[in-house]
Amino acid sequence: MTLIPQYDPEKFRAIGKNGSGDFETKGLNDFFIVELSVQKNQLQTPFLPHRLTVNDFVFVSKGELIKTVCSDSYSISESTLMILPPYKIRTMETFSDDIEGYYCHFPDELLSRDTGFKNLMEILNYLDLRNDHRIPVPVQVKENILFLLERMKELYKQNEISLLSSYLQTFLAEIKAIIQELPPIVLNANETTAFHFRKKVTQHINTVHSIREYAEMLNVSPNHLNKSVKMAVGKTASAIISETLTMEAKSLLSNTDLSIADIAFSLGIEDPSYFARFFKKHTGNSPNQYRKRIDLSC
Repeated sequence: MTLIPQYDPEKFRAIGKNGSGDFETKGLNDFFIVELSVQKNQLQTPFLPHRLTVNDFVFVSKGELIKTVCSDSYSISESTLMILPPYKIRTMETFSDDIEGYYCHFPDELLSRDTGFKNLMEILNYLDLRNDHRIPVPVQVKENILFLLERMKELYKQNEISLLSSYLQTFLAEIKAIIQELPPIVLNANETTAFHFRKKVTQHINTVHSIREYAEMLNVSPNHLNKSVKMAVGKTASAIISETLTMEAKSLLSNTDLSIADIAFSLGIEDPSYFARFFKKHTGNSPNQYRKRIDLSC
């Protein structure tokens, strides 16, 4: 069962503030690009947690936006790019009033297998190891990045998919060149354990909630797992499990009409009263209170 809403590009629609404008009325194909100033005016924020079936990125040329990825919140400021692969939980939280830049999403199929897709994988693998998908764009590269994004926007409007694909691949080549100038990622033993632990939590959060079971998956003791994760990321293993489970619960409460008991069951929790206590402990609201707050804000 997919708990966080998962959007295919053609079905994805912004929740607009006024229900008008290109961002709301133009159907999204597999590729989509829009200026952040337009997105700010027509997207209701915070956008509810969701997954995409395509890659996406934001490039901020001016101002700042806040984006949550999984359970971590990131500030994306001037001359910074954030690129994410499909299926990571994400949500746009806030935009500054002076925001400028671009949002774009695109499928792997737009890329050539020999160069474009390979470049994308190298970029994503590097960022995954670093556990931070933000990339600082040097001043000397910024204008070229903006030119490529502006051309992609125009080609998208003209439905020039072949040319658009070429510009996208050039864009990724530029980003790969930036990555190659950054320090190589060398994980120590604690960071390696934390890296694999986070991946396991993402894969199994609907059914596995105990440190002991994750430790067994990684062939380490629960004590070793907890110490390694704490040393690597400054949080305990149990805190990461709880944060991820809480985000799943928030999404179900926000995006479905399931009963509290059904939501608890969907998350692998058999006792609805335990789920209610867990949720209130980590959010300050009962599940019903949280759902009412969401309804009032819409």
